[in-house]
Amino acid sequence: MLLFAYMRGFLSLSSHFQVFIRGFSMFRLLSTAAILALTAVAGHTQVRPSAEDVAALPNTYSPYVGVNARQGGFAENLLWGDTHLHTNFSKNAGMVGTVLGPADAYRFARGETVTSNTGQRARLVRPLDFLVVADHAENLGVPLLLAEGNAELLQNEYGRRFYDLIQQGNGYAAYDLWGREGMTQFTDVIDDERIQQTTWDRQIEIAEEFNQPGVFTAMLGFEWTMSGTLQDPGNLHRVVVFRDDADRVSQVLPFSLFDGQDVEELWAYMQGYEDETGGRVLAIPHMATCRTARCSRCGG
Repeated sequence: MLLFAYMRGFLSLSSHFQVFIRGFSMFRLLSTAAILALTAVAGHTQVRPSAEDVAALPNTYSPYVGVNARQGGFAENLLWGDTHLHTNFSKNAGMVGTVLGPADAYRFARGETVTSNTGQRARLVRPLDFLVVADHAENLGVPLLLAEGNAELLQNEYGRRFYDLIQQGNGYAAYDLWGREGMTQFTDVIDDERIQQTTWDRQIEIAEEFNQPGVFTAMLGFEWTMSGTLQDPGNLHRVVVFRDDADRVSQVLPFSLFDGQDVEELWAYMQGYEDETGGRVLAIPHMATCRTARCSRCGG
């Protein structure tokens, strides 16, 4: 499977990557993640074979094989990374006890030692080449603002209810309330674009801080979480990964379930992003446990 390169500041923009997704368990620091082994296709300007090239090739698994064999110039660098990792910016982490944020995630991915939620010091034996912090777009960063006692958020009815429950040691009750009256009702109980902008700006700023071109790529992204209702459950999640840096990504806000419940609406958002900014964006299917007509129609 060939996907466009989304390594911001790591390889040339004309590069492609051959992506093989394999699962791995990172540790209880943040979340179970997926590892990518990326075969970079760099140093070649004509990475898309022309129609004539494809027609002239014998039946092969991929026309890129023929282009490589005939023209050469393709690097084969194996890169390891994680495309789906949550921090305390996500409700299903931050509301229920996760204290580690995006900065901790990037430090861990780069091979630094961090202290996990259980108090254990943890470090990767071998650092990663890239990381996508893909926190849930739905009320992104609200758990962090609750932990900080953000005054603007506490003026919101649900913000105050969440905060009071968490202060009482009932984080799971706060998360359950958010799920029952917000997520499964397709209702944004916070509904404040200023709060969303604040947390997204912080996410971008942290990624920019830890991005080291040629050494480590902090990739910007989020997770669109279509989870159905209590009566009609079914997951249709997508991890959205931007190829670009802050200049382009800061022009948009993450697209959440509250913005659209159909994956085609997500695709329209992605197309709009590319049209308006000139950037590139990729969606990776995640947790497609389909049990509804909605999932089946959209290809789960």
